[in-house]
Amino acid sequence: MLAMSTPQEGQHHDLFQIQTLFDEICTILKAAGINLKDLFLNADPGFDSKEFREACQKEEIIANVKANTRNSANQEQEPYESGTHIFDDELYKDRSVLNTQMPGLMDLKPF
Repeated sequence: MLAMSTPQEGQHHDLFQIQTLFDEICTILKAAGINLKDLFLNADPGFDSKEFREACQKEEIIANVKANTRNSANQEQEPYESGTHIFDDELYKDRSVLNTQMPGLMDLKPF
């Protein structure tokens, strides 16, 4: 893991203050000298939103977001635009490596 945002209380959904928290993470990465352009980002269905994709696009990050059947089933998937988002199932499966290496991360509580 390269960076994470300030922990949020557990009753919030994944997209709670997503632009603010995403900007916080991007600022940390940029301060570390990491170029975000064309960075590939796996995200689970909880992040399937226009706002999240736009946040990635603003930073020129390629978002690999699994569709959320609760909000995507009845709408067309947004088209692939200038390298800003895709969905590759094989690359998405790699995200589980972090989930299994850091099992207690989701249990952290803010001070």
